[in-house]
Amino acid sequence: MKRDLLYFGKSWQMQSTAERTLMLQLLRNRRVLLVAERCASYQEELSKPDALPANLIQIYQEPWSHLPLLRDVGRYWFRRRILKMMQHHGIHAPILWIDSPKLEYLVGTLGEHKVVYFCKDGGFAPYSDLDSRLVNDQLEADLVAKVDLILTEDLLHAFRFPSHKTTQLYNFTTPMSTSLPRPRDLPHGRAIAGFYGPLDDRLDWELLQNVAKFRPDWHWVLIGPDQTCTQSLQLQALLQLKNVFWLGEKTVAEIQAYISHWQLLMLPYRVVEEESCYPAKLNEYLAIDKPMVMTRALPKLNTFMPLCSRVDSARTFAELLPMMPYITDESDRRSSGGWGQELVNQARTSRPRQIMMPWNDNPATLDKLMDSLA
Repeated sequence: MKRDLLYFGKSWQMQSTAERTLMLQLLRNRRVLLVAERCASYQEELSKPDALPANLIQIYQEPWSHLPLLRDVGRYWFRRRILKMMQHHGIHAPILWIDSPKLEYLVGTLGEHKVVYFCKDGGFAPYSDLDSRLVNDQLEADLVAKVDLILTEDLLHAFRFPSHKTTQLYNFTTPMSTSLPRPRDLPHGRAIAGFYGPLDDRLDWELLQNVAKFRPDWHWVLIGPDQTCTQSLQLQALLQLKNVFWLGEKTVAEIQAYISHWQLLMLPYRVVEEESCYPAKLNEYLAIDKPMVMTRALPKLNTFMPLCSRVDSARTFAELLPMMPYITDESDRRSSGGWGQELVNQARTSRPRQIMMPWNDNPATLDKLMDSLA
């Protein structure tokens, strides 16, 4: 048996298909003590005939009082109850899995081995007033500092957390493709950071080369005419890296199909002291509604944070990017050889947190990720 899991989340009866899929993968060769919050539908949950899966132990958490003293007393006895349940079932030093900043107070009190924060809504849940939002943000900041691994289903949310402990996961509700067909010359297998536009001397070629070296788990794609004054030497030097691709010039209509399959847009312009760069392409990028990273050569756009991030070096850029999953598609599955199969083999032999298969396609992935914490 693997290291057990202490899981705070929805009860088994109230979980969606995607949530049950996740739970079944976590139950592979380990016990899961599921702590579900008792809510208005509690009696309805008990009346549902769904039998619990093997290795799943479920208990309910009582609603807390709004009075601080009574809430603290309730939390104390609730922790005692969990510890007794763990002792009864022989669960020692489990991995603690929590899905809300409100549970930050539990970290370090249950004898856990490591802590996972599963951020499902990115912390952007609605709040009745500003004070509630500020309190939640502070709780989340405290939680992020304590946890060992952060999982999120949204790339934009992943950018909010430290990249060295953050991984994006896909589920059944996360689209793996868009309505536009994927262009045949677009590289497969990894998340894509892309730029389209003239490839000229305004671009920071050194930054592009260094960030591509720092982050081999990403593909770096360039589209546009080569207009450098150095007869393509800078571009050719960059293309020596295996994870960098120049796809030439494309029409405006074609560009949309490429961008729809990118995970990140970038504006890597050189910083020039005597002038501030404001290319027309910035407005085009903002209209696309995808995460964007730009250099400090461009103006700061507070209105669009956190969609836009500004970096001052390749290392800052590299540290900003979350660890991304290995993305598969039908062409990879049909491939029996060649570079597509080589990427699949590479993903299978790499450390799970660096290149990962989406967990709805490969049930062992999330299980291996938990093993990396054990």
